Amino acid sequence: LVGSEMCIRDSNYSVMKKTTDLGAFVGKGDNLGTLVQLTPLRVSLAVPSDIASKLEIGQQINISSKTRSKYRALVSHIAPILHEQTQLQQIYLSINNSSRKFVLGEFITAELTLPSELNMIKLPLSVVDGGVIWLVQSNGRLSSKPIQIISKDNESVFIKHDLPLGVSIVASQMADPRDGLKVNVIEGVL
Repeated sequence: LVGSEMCIRDSNYSVMKKTTDLGAFVGKGDNLGTLVQLTPLRVSLAVPSDIASKLEIGQQINISSKTRSKYRALVSHIAPILHEQTQLQQIYLSINNSSRKFVLGEFITAELTLPSELNMIKLPLSVVDGGVIWLVQSNGRLSSKPIQIISKDNESVFIKHDLPLGVSIVASQMADPRDGLKVNVIEGVL
């Protein structure tokens, strides 16, 4: 109760920070404290952009707290930009926290279920040359093939497997590869 005014909300809030004491004199515009809405609770996660691009608003995510009990959350927002320093993309989850299962400052684990990719092949990152891979056709000639990278890490790429039968992937760097160049294939381990 402030003067003759009372603030009533249908949401559930908790006092995060109190900046005044009971009986203290306050003036118009003074900050009395900070309230935090705990239901729904909004949690942000930083994920690589290739993962964020596979998530959808409204998608259900399994989350758990330190008790390891699993709960459901919904993706409520996907930030359209990458964080300047980490190059990660923020996604926001909305959690129904009416029973106060989660508290502020607590770590949670999120289990992101991504759509399965079919017809993929894993290649060493070193075989990718400017967005293409080099193939040796059955006639012994080189050809470049633009690739669609589905996912990558520090050592490997996963690409859509739409390679024709009977071709070999060039696994080592070449000095000046060109389409149509005749090559000798050495098989085995050197």
